[in-house]
Amino acid sequence: MLVRLVPDCPATLLKRSPEKGKKAPLPPGTILHGGYAAGKQGLAGLRSDQSILLATAKSKLAYPDRLRRVSYRDPETDKYLVFLTNRFDLPALTIAEIYRKRWMVELFFKWIKQNLSIKHFFGNSINAVKSQIWIAVCVYLIVMIARKRLNLPASPQILLNIFEVNMFEKIPIDQLVTDALLRFDDYPTDNQLNLF
Repeated sequence: MLVRLVPDCPATLLKRSPEKGKKAPLPPGTILHGGYAAGKQGLAGLRSDQSILLATAKSKLAYPDRLRRVSYRDPETDKYLVFLTNRFDLPALTIAEIYRKRWMVELFFKWIKQNLSIKHFFGNSINAVKSQIWIAVCVYLIVMIARKRLNLPASPQILLNIFEVNMFEKIPIDQLVTDALLRFDDYPTDNQLNLF
């Protein structure tokens, strides 16, 4: 679903088009780069670049203005992608590149959630969020360097847990990890009863 944009606000909309969405093309004179002829100009991956209006009553109510529909084939994955945007001033390949870079940002935040264990941010300012992310990245890299140099057998997440619990212990790291892994092996993780 498209979000309603305030007309006077210079917000940029860029999203993947739903496969089943209905779009009504504007009259033929409004196609921006000649539709499918754009591929003949040597623009790698560009299939079409059109100006459209949304067709269903619900979508027209949500966003009545015209949109730009860019159809693109990703040469790396061979997937066909369709983007909707309200930016008519940028080239079509730039629209596809913006979405690709946006997706890389999404993957980075997914990696942060999975690996850095940031549950919440302690501050709301940009500086506070950046500082917390950089500190978490530095701690993760220190753990990875220690893991490699000391040939520690545990995963980075287990190492982070061990270091968190034993932060003030005066024991060499390799001995600390070995003792913790031995204690960990003493407690069975599989306490499910067998049915058969």
